[in-house]
Amino acid sequence: MRNGFRNVRPLALLASVVLLAFAGFRAEAAPAPKGGFAEHRAGEFVVKFKSGIQAKGLVRSFGTLSTRVTSFKTDDRFAKVIVRTKMTTKEALRQLESSADVEYAEPNYIYRTNVEPPSRGVAKDDWWGGNPGWGGSPGWGNNPVWGDPGSDWNNGGGRTPNDSDFGNLWGMLNTGQSDSSGQAGTTGVDIGATAAWGVGTGSREIIVAVIDTGIDLTHEDLAANAYTNHGEVAGNGVDDDGNGFIDDVQGWNFEANTNNAMDDNRHGTHCSGTIGGVGDNGKGVAGVSWQVSLMPIKFLSAQGSGSLTAAVESIKYATKMHANVMSNSWGGGGYSKAMEDAIKEARDAGILFVAAAGNESNNNDARPTYPAGYQVENVLAVAAIDNKDALASFSNYGARLVHIGAPGVRIWSSVPGNSYESLSGTSMACPHVAGASALLWSLNRGMSYADIKARLIATAEPTRALQRKTVAGGRLNIANAIANRTPTRPGPSDSEWVAMSSDVQSEHNYADNAVQSYEVSVPGARYIRVHFSRVQVEEGYDFIKLVDSTGSEVESLTGEMEDYTSVYGDGERLQIQLHSDSSNPAWGFAVDRVEYVM
Repeated sequence: MRNGFRNVRPLALLASVVLLAFAGFRAEAAPAPKGGFAEHRAGEFVVKFKSGIQAKGLVRSFGTLSTRVTSFKTDDRFAKVIVRTKMTTKEALRQLESSADVEYAEPNYIYRTNVEPPSRGVAKDDWWGGNPGWGGSPGWGNNPVWGDPGSDWNNGGGRTPNDSDFGNLWGMLNTGQSDSSGQAGTTGVDIGATAAWGVGTGSREIIVAVIDTGIDLTHEDLAANAYTNHGEVAGNGVDDDGNGFIDDVQGWNFEANTNNAMDDNRHGTHCSGTIGGVGDNGKGVAGVSWQVSLMPIKFLSAQGSGSLTAAVESIKYATKMHANVMSNSWGGGGYSKAMEDAIKEARDAGILFVAAAGNESNNNDARPTYPAGYQVENVLAVAAIDNKDALASFSNYGARLVHIGAPGVRIWSSVPGNSYESLSGTSMACPHVAGASALLWSLNRGMSYADIKARLIATAEPTRALQRKTVAGGRLNIANAIANRTPTRPGPSDSEWVAMSSDVQSEHNYADNAVQSYEVSVPGARYIRVHFSRVQVEEGYDFIKLVDSTGSEVESLTGEMEDYTSVYGDGERLQIQLHSDSSNPAWGFAVDRVEYVM
């Protein structure tokens, strides 16, 4: 939209203001829940006790609340507390935190798989498995090795596996073949897997904890890569390794509190096939790392949902069991200190935490989705692209909090019962990066999690759709990462930006049913962005949209934030549009700085 632009050429920064009102306007994005806490289990809380205090036997410490306390198996300073009360969640939290024994308390948030159901724009046949006759097409395994466009190194050699369904894996090798919906791909839009496999195919010494719905470790394409806890004796009813878990030979189920982490959904098995499906075995698919140890940690139910308590226990367990990489294709809830601290413990243990960016078409910089949104050094958040290198319509993004893109639309992989299906979501993008991390680590055992993360970001293949939407500005390329080849990146460097003070503000409060347009301009600038000292608009209903000189929308913001620098736009002008619906107008926004590159 170009309404409100003015043809001005000031000597200094100008902010031109144009107010436009349209009756009956309604924001197009799906509304977010109003007020209160993010989705959580009513009457359930995560409580961390102060140092020296154990969770067991502390029912009476919560005053008038009637409670049931279940201590964590991984850390006895934490407990799930179930409260019977007519209090609101906020009131119950206040009561819990008033105890002298409690360090903090939080709602028991709910998390869900980051896979796209049919209602979100993915064809029904993708959800239920695609074209039944699509897999196993003869001759696909003899395709030439393609690399990324313009990469001589990638085109110079590699290894193409003989797996029967390999031709369906456009994310590994894109020759322009169609995906399960019939959309033809763009040759070279893949992760450079075949070139990488010419150097190495992984190692069983690398452990990837798949924190998910479980894994079918009996699957023909996964069994050889099943994790085994060699400190435990199967079936003897004894905690042989003293880790607090009996007979945890192959992971743990925190949803049911058993040692049976079998997948009863399909999501975790699908992610595992992308991470570590056995390659070159003549069957099904090939994962990014053909040899790896897949540790099943189940906290999501058969319906694909799980709780904060189970999620935190899962992360702590993977840390205790010395995983190298955690793959996390799930999200939801609000900010949780318990989860953030668990991720920090994983960081301190040298573990890389790979997370799906989320499927809300959301800017995570402005409105974080967790766990991808935690600003902890070992978090590597992944957006989804399709077979034409476009950002998936459902995918979250963020120039600061989403690090890299990977294939995530109509991805063919394993599901329980020696079967294969096509699914879409940032859930499918995340395991590409988790598998790539495992493969890179197997070839460079001296690298740290920080080295692995930095290498994958620096060597990502520049992609227009991911520029200004991710830290890397591009898609995962494991061949580049192994060769330590850093492509030339378009756009300005951090040192080129010049700042200029400004004072552009919306009306306080802004009006209902309107589009209000404001403009900032720096004559001759190649790029321009703004710094918001404050944003406050009704979350999920009202939006601030930024449109650059080309007429392209570069960012959409909703909710509340402070001290936020926008994504940059092309050219010398940036239009700030405030879109409001018919109710609950809020404070609006204030811009105190404009930054530009000449």
